[in-house]
Order: sequence, then C-alpha cells, then structure tokens
Amino acid sequence: MLRHQTKERMKGNVSHAPTAEPLVPVCLFVLMLGEGAWRSHFVPQFVASAGRSSPSPFELLLVGNPGPSPELKLAENMRFVNMSTSSYKSRLEGFLGSPVGRQGDQPMTSDVRPLFPAMYPKLFSGCEWIGWIEYDMLVSSYHLGLLSASLRGCPASLLPGLLLGASKDHVRRFFHHSSPPWSWGPITLMRADAYWNQILPVMRLPEQMRILQQVFGQQDAASFDEWGEFFHPIGYNASFSGFIEKARQLTNKITSVPEEQLLGNCAGVQCIKYTPSSSRAHCHLQLSQHGSHIFVDEQETLFCHFRERKHDPQDPCSTNAAACGRLRTRQ
Repeated sequence: MLRHQTKERMKGNVSHAPTAEPLVPVCLFVLMLGEGAWRSHFVPQFVASAGRSSPSPFELLLVGNPGPSPELKLAENMRFVNMSTSSYKSRLEGFLGSPVGRQGDQPMTSDVRPLFPAMYPKLFSGCEWIGWIEYDMLVSSYHLGLLSASLRGCPASLLPGLLLGASKDHVRRFFHHSSPPWSWGPITLMRADAYWNQILPVMRLPEQMRILQQVFGQQDAASFDEWGEFFHPIGYNASFSGFIEKARQLTNKITSVPEEQLLGNCAGVQCIKYTPSSSRAHCHLQLSQHGSHIFVDEQETLFCHFRERKHDPQDPCSTNAAACGRLRTRQ
C-alpha cells in the first residue's frame, strides 16, 4: 500500500522535514497542473510504462487538477494527488514570501520542481530518496525498480542527472565552464535527508531567497530546475544545480559521484544509463509481469525522453517520429 492520500489536505505554510522512518526507497512526483497536461498524447504511454504491481520499490505521485480520465488506469505504485493551480501557487508564494509573477502553469511547473518537496513535505514522509520525473517519456519500470531498490542505504547525496545522460558539453555551451549539471529536467533523484538537511537550508539563506524571488517574480521560465540557462545574467547561480553547488561548498558533504565510481560508492546500485536518441530513433516499449523494458534502436535503456514535444505539445508527430508511428509495443 502507498502512504499517500488521494487529496492534498495540508493547511498553512510550509512545514519542516518529515520525521517518519523511511518506508519506500524512492518517491518520484510528476506535476501535471492544468487540463493541457492530462490531454497530452504521452500521458497514457507514460503511465503504461511506469506502472508496477505492488509491492514496488518506487512510488509515483501524479500531482494536478482536474486529474486522470476514468479510462486511464493507474498501477499499484501510482497515486493521484488532487491539487488546484491556485492552491499550488498560494503555497509557492508562502514559501517565497513574495508574489509569483507568472500566471501560466507550464513555466511555473518546470521551475518549481526543486521546491515542491519543501512546499508539501508530508507527501514525502517515509521516502528515502525523492525526486521528479517528466511525463513526456517512456520509462523502464523494471530498471527503475532495480535502481530504486539498490539505492536503499546508498550514502550518496545525489544521483546526478549526468550519470543518466546529461551532457557536459551541453552545459558548457551556456556557461563556458564545467560547472556540474547536478539536477536535470527529465529525472532528478536526491537522498531525502540530504535534501532536508543540506540543500533546503541553503535555499533558505537570504541571498538564495532573493534569487528565488527574482526567478519566480518574472514572467518567463528560467530553467531553475536544471541549469538556469535561460535566465541571464545570473545563469547557473540562479538554478537548482547552482544551489546544490553552493550547498556542496558550504557543507562539504554533497560530492560529485563520477560514473566510474558509482558502484563503489553505492554498492549494488543497478543503473542502465539513459541513451540519447534522434527523432529518427525507434523507441520500443515491452511489457512483462516484472515491469516494462525500453529499447532505443534495439539497445535497452532506462528511459526515452520525447523532448521535442515541448515545441509542439498538441502534435508531437510533426517533430518527433519516434513518438508516433515508430513507437510500438513489443510482444
């Protein structure tokens, strides 16, 4: 059984870190505010790929309003959390102590993900690792399950997106230096006690809060959940990756985990790296009783991210063939 109720019911402002003993290795959330998110072509495919039968080593919270259609069957490891855009915006303004400038939910949804556990800590009570994932993806629930189970007891503070496929070269194109891309839009995982005790206190520092107020007071997306590449002149320092780097400098506890050292630092971690693919790639979903498997051009991978959807969310076929005719389920 999952621990979460189907309706978010907390009152008042942001509370402190949850105190329950860890019960679930990994808790991931997906923000799906507004009707547009639920109408996306990718939601049924995402739900089908990410579902697992209970018991599962990871939970998936689908957060938003109005919610899934009756035809969309959620698996045992999934729960819908009913949350209106207005209550979500009010909670964000309570965390920041200042008004939020943007009215649309999509830009705010992207940037707010690193703050969301701090805004709604009770949703993550009993989770050893917490993080977010996007819904314009196919996810191997089999391999995500292996990864989640093996992260139990892992002493690392983060599983950086770089280990799952984020490119240093992509980051350098924006920043002209090698600052690490600690967080990543498609999927980011943090050990819960590192988030509550190392990262969140840094976010609450006056200097960092002023940056947050500036980021969320503007009208456009700032890529805060990744590397801040669209928010100049502050850039990287106005991103969650920049905040994590600040926490690393202040606490000396959040350290880089090079790919070649991952297994040594976290014995037994099972991870298949994300395989970047072009729009011409074949992305296959294979379902089994042990969870789903994802193949990109016959190579098994952790997930397939259809990022071209962002350019034309109503018609992904026009920009990404892999999301349409070339997407097929193996039997």
